[in-house]
Amino acid sequence: MNRKEWKVYLSGEIHSDWRDEVRSKVQQADLPIRFLSAITDHDASDKCGDTILGPEENKFWKDHKAAKINTIRNKVLIAEADIVL
Repeated sequence: MNRKEWKVYLSGEIHSDWRDEVRSKVQQADLPIRFLSAITDHDASDKCGDTILGPEENKFWKDHKAAKINTIRNKVLIAEADIVL
């Protein structure tokens, strides 16, 4: 029997391991869930503009590009999610 896979976006702060706890509980319960979330690695999140669009010398524009890219990514993932936590 094929079970529907639920897409669950884990929203909220990224400074604790609460997402790992949720994932662990879901795995233990063998629930058909695929998790989506913001990038929780600060360095990777901050550098995504440089990584995707190329290096930026000006800190304002570096941060601006990263914020815009992260916003687009998160909006898409939230829209795709069946449930947002």
